[in-house]
Parts: sequence; structure tokens; C-alpha cells
Amino acid sequence: MSYGFGDAKTLIIDRSEDRGTRCQCVLYDELSSFERSDRTVECEWLDRIVEQLHKIDLMGIILPSCMEEREDIASYVSQHPQLMDKIEETAKIVLDEFRSDAFVFLELYTDPEIEERHLCIFIRQHNYSDDIMERIDRVRENAPYEPFVTTDFQPPFKG
Repeated sequence: MSYGFGDAKTLIIDRSEDRGTRCQCVLYDELSSFERSDRTVECEWLDRIVEQLHKIDLMGIILPSCMEEREDIASYVSQHPQLMDKIEETAKIVLDEFRSDAFVFLELYTDPEIEERHLCIFIRQHNYSDDIMERIDRVRENAPYEPFVTTDFQPPFKG
């Protein structure tokens, strides 16, 4: 993993050597802002959000490879700043339980029926164990409510 600045306002996190992705986060000198071509979300916590996402990435949580999905997560967290500390806390609890036999993803889930969004940590396995829901329930007992810990019984990587 390497870091560099594309210009004075853009931090580029290049993870091509380990996951084949490239994360680009827009940072402004005077005003922290989160910019995407169709909108700009002002965010005084952008540096902290980027730091948190980087920290959980290093812990082993898999972030979306799509830049737009990463931006959506950062935007959601900027609107719910109380989640910043809970993300890392929940990630540690999840990894204690699932590090050895599952892939753990941080995603922004949108409920298609009511268009409500939630930050979720999805547990995915190649072959789902019979006790996966019991283990998830154990994690939920010790973790904050959000990000919500669950599984969608999908394969870890769609090919």
C-alpha cells in the first residue's frame, strides 16, 4: 500500500499490490469537503473519516472497490458522525470472531422497499457454517447497533 498526493488537494491511496484497487479522497486546504461530480457534501470530519476507513482497511475489513461506493460510505458517516468510533469498535469485535474463516465487508446497504440506508458489516464465507447466525448474534451482543453486523449468504467475491 502506498500513499501520495495527486495534487495539493487529493490524497491517493494505492492498494494495487494487495487488492487491485485505488482509493482517491478529495481533501481541501481550507474547507474539508467531500466531492463527487454530481454533488459536494461539506464535511468537517473528512480527515477523520478517511483515517478511520484506512484503519479498518488495515485491520482486514474489505471496503468497496468502487470509488462511488466508498464516497457514499464517507458521506453517510459524515451525516452520522457518532458512527466514527463505532465502526472501528465493531470491526474489532467482528474480526475477533470471524477473522480465520470469513471475509468481512463494510458496505452501505439501501433497503429497496423503503429506500432507507444503513452502514453494515457483512460476513461472507465460501461455504457457510451451520453456526454462522449464532456467531453473528454473539457479535451483536457485544457490538454497537450500527454498523449493523449481518450476512447476506452471498459468496465473498462475485466473479
